[in-house]
Amino acid sequence: MASPHPPLLVVALALALLAGACGGTATPPAEATPEPADPTPAAMASAVRFEAGGVAFDHPAAWVVTDGPAVDGSPGVIAWLGTTPVLGGVPAPLAPGDVLLTLTALHDAAFSIQDVPDGAEPVLVDFLPGYVERPDPGAGRAATTTVRWTLPHPGTVDAAYVLLLEAADPGAADAEAVVGTVLDSLMYHPPAGPLPDGDAARDEMVARALASLAAEDPGFACFGVAGAVTADVTMLPGSRPLTKAVRAECSTTVEATAWRMWCVDLVVRLVPAPSEGVAGMEAEAWVLPDGSVGTLTVRPLAADSSGYQTPSP
Repeated sequence: MASPHPPLLVVALALALLAGACGGTATPPAEATPEPADPTPAAMASAVRFEAGGVAFDHPAAWVVTDGPAVDGSPGVIAWLGTTPVLGGVPAPLAPGDVLLTLTALHDAAFSIQDVPDGAEPVLVDFLPGYVERPDPGAGRAATTTVRWTLPHPGTVDAAYVLLLEAADPGAADAEAVVGTVLDSLMYHPPAGPLPDGDAARDEMVARALASLAAEDPGFACFGVAGAVTADVTMLPGSRPLTKAVRAECSTTVEATAWRMWCVDLVVRLVPAPSEGVAGMEAEAWVLPDGSVGTLTVRPLAADSSGYQTPSP
């Protein structure tokens, strides 16, 4: 099936403070090969393939699959899998030995796969880094083991797949091993292709992304593929046309990330810097290997009395 959140141009005027240019992109190497679970749990001896919502994976044939309400790429539960009945979209409390794996599509402008919660452990699935947490079991669920995996959605940073395992003894530890094997088999559809090698290929794709941005918003027309240029501009990114041309410095910084995207930080600063009001704009564009833009955020830069531009809260 098609990916629930294809690479769309998602433009948000960020209200929260970003942690600098493409902040928080340090991750485990994406090209490392994940280690398969060993030995294979007995429950996976007769596995079947699940495919929906942009992911596919193997699961025990004994598990019942109940479709969730998320359709046509909308956020929400894609499916429940396991031995626990789900009636009217509500899973029943776990009985002894029950297993429930809930697959959810998350898409939220306030979310970023870069922001790993404290205490979470890194995990690599189909070459893309995510993380795993062990929250307390929910009251009334009778689960003795609760594990939550948050996996990236290829082509974006503000969307994810969340797999929540709830398992009740006896056999809760075995259920976690089974889900480990499930994750080993997980593949994204369409897959996240690797970034092309070499500076020339990178510059070509960044130039393609900048051209598409400028075609939709002339405020992006002043940027080059790298470094800084000074130009007269009549519009800032994500804003209305100016009443007259102003001098501005437009700088571009490109960083390859483990999510098989480039993070392109675009900053335009008015020259000279004003002592108050808006001193420029900053945009963060996540560029895919084919030069398309997945996620774009734009925010104003505020000036202070010293002329130093600071991110607007």
